[in-house]
Amino acid sequence: MPATIHMAVVRCVFLCVATAGLICGCKEEDKPSAIEGRVSVTNGSAAGVKVELYNAPAYENTTAWSTTAAHPMVGFPYSLQAVFDWRTATAVDSLTISGDGAFSFPDVADGSYVVVARKPHYGWSVPVLVESRGQSVQTGTLALFPEDSIPNPTYMAQDTRWTSGRHYVVDQLLVIEPGVTLTIEPGAVVRFENLGYMIVSGGLIAEGTPSAHIHFTSNAAVNPQAFDWGYVTVSEGAEPPVIRYCTFTYCEVGVHSIGGGGMVENSYFARIGSQAVNMSGVGAGVGDSVIVRRNVIDHIPVGVHIGQIHGTGMAIEHNAIVNCSSYGVEVDSVNGGQIYCNWFFNCGRSDTLPGPATGVTSLSFMWNVDIHRNHFQSSWYALSLGSRVDSSVHIYGNYFYLVNRVMNVGVTPDRSGVSHPRFYGNTIERCVGYNIFMHSCTVNYLSINAPENYWGSDSESFIISRFNDCNRDRTCPCIWYLPFLTSPSTNNVGICEG
Repeated sequence: MPATIHMAVVRCVFLCVATAGLICGCKEEDKPSAIEGRVSVTNGSAAGVKVELYNAPAYENTTAWSTTAAHPMVGFPYSLQAVFDWRTATAVDSLTISGDGAFSFPDVADGSYVVVARKPHYGWSVPVLVESRGQSVQTGTLALFPEDSIPNPTYMAQDTRWTSGRHYVVDQLLVIEPGVTLTIEPGAVVRFENLGYMIVSGGLIAEGTPSAHIHFTSNAAVNPQAFDWGYVTVSEGAEPPVIRYCTFTYCEVGVHSIGGGGMVENSYFARIGSQAVNMSGVGAGVGDSVIVRRNVIDHIPVGVHIGQIHGTGMAIEHNAIVNCSSYGVEVDSVNGGQIYCNWFFNCGRSDTLPGPATGVTSLSFMWNVDIHRNHFQSSWYALSLGSRVDSSVHIYGNYFYLVNRVMNVGVTPDRSGVSHPRFYGNTIERCVGYNIFMHSCTVNYLSINAPENYWGSDSESFIISRFNDCNRDRTCPCIWYLPFLTSPSTNNVGICEG
């Protein structure tokens, strides 16, 4: 065989077809694809850097906060950098590179992959999403920087900026003194040692971007867990915190503020032991407002707790709050604000299990609040009312689907008072228990005004059967449900984009 043909066989296979004679041809095989790139190490060598290849999770580069694969997706896209953690994933390939920083994964099957570089005392690089589709693909440069160690205790006495791409390791306690501001740039990673925490007595500005979240996470190198570290807490008298495009994981509480007001937006909270956001407002003045907006909160006992907010009040809006074992939202002692266009899924626990039944929202001592255009799905109680949720609270334009009980009207232990919010213009479908259940009727003696709702049927007898009110228990007040809707509303609810 001629040498030129022999060399070509490396990249082709022969095809022989029996016709009038023997005709042989050559078809090029699919070229093996490689994932290639380079690692840069500031103030150090790339020798010994480990580069790892992971299968990309299915939710990357898409909007995937949904109930099932068949359900229309709700929520909003989150970048891979915001949610991917190599410590909880299994690498499909890894290599240790030499000092020139170049790396190559040869013969990679088609698919979506994540590439991460890491080195002791340098943290890890920003994860890069690559698509292998039959040809070599470049990751670009994966950058590593020396870790900055924050010793225990550290009292930050002058304005400080933590820079993009760097890792800051907090050993136990970091205090930002009054009058001092810590600014954290997009892409920075803050890692806390066991039970470490940050106390903000001055100011905290943590503003990432959609493609470069700021991470607050555990310093555990393997198998990080909830409660690994404590919290970021904002003290009374501190500047209201600004938290945007941040990711909080493996702590007890993500953001805990007892100061006046604050803003948590476009952030991701997961694998947290107690609460994602707690803004209890003991230091709040009239006019201070709390905004919790466009966040994803997943697999946390309590999503958002808001308390003691007065004046301009609160805005809990456009969030996806899912898989909360206790409550998605707790509100206690709030005057003014709204809970608007949120999507709640799989929150609460059954009353057949040990402990109290819980649900999506726990509401008590609340005035002048609108709860509207929210989507409540596959949860135990949608609205669990304690004491003094009065008629200045309007619940309207919401969609309740596959919840056990839409509204449970009770009392707050040791703080009794009548609750009778207005409930109108809502749609209820396929709810398996009571739509409204009146408890403690010697305290909750006022009727509830609930017209213009679709109760899951156009049958009046069916509607009445789903109330625990004066028709079932003469000691209880009545629910005024007339007139009622005979078909579901088509209102846009839950996230409310478009």
